[in-house]
Amino acid sequence: VGIGTDDPDTNLHVYKASAGSVAASSDAQLVVENDGVTAINLLSPATSHGQIIFGSPDDNDAGQFGYDHDSNAMYIKTNGSSDKSFFVSNSGSVGIGNTNPDFNANATNLVVGSGAGNQGITIFTGQNAGDYGSIYFADGRADGAEEYRGMITYEQNNEIMRFHTNTVEALELGLNQNATFAGTVYIPSKLEHVGD
Repeated sequence: VGIGTDDPDTNLHVYKASAGSVAASSDAQLVVENDGVTAINLLSPATSHGQIIFGSPDDNDAGQFGYDHDSNAMYIKTNGSSDKSFFVSNSGSVGIGNTNPDFNANATNLVVGSGAGNQGITIFTGQNAGDYGSIYFADGRADGAEEYRGMITYEQNNEIMRFHTNTVEALELGLNQNATFAGTVYIPSKLEHVGD
């Protein structure tokens, strides 16, 4: 069936204008085409949700992608669960495994974990020397030092963790947990004795 076209690409083709020399994917049963911004608009009451639901013979709502108009939040559900595994609050904070990611205002952009049991983040890299897992702290995007003012890196194979401040390596922790400091190490004038 074609709407706006007498030459539909698939089962239902809604056509406003040509997107160019492109044909619909063979996997698609619905195509919406335009020569500019192309959109599907889901309209629902202000206290309800708009959803796209994914199902199979085993579970007719195995996955959901939705928008809650009452709280102005977006979410994803998986594996038929009623829990929201990915959540974006009305302030733009993102929660993974958490539907209330508005924590401390200085660190609320991304919250990972439900607050129960073990939670964590894994950085998965190659296994060779020179393959790094990294966290960068930036204060600009000028393709220079602004993009890596601070860094925490872990080099695989050599098994070295490094901490950088002001773009310079400040501390290196080696394979045998030996620490190498780049600058001066300040020790308090009075050290308390701990242990035997």
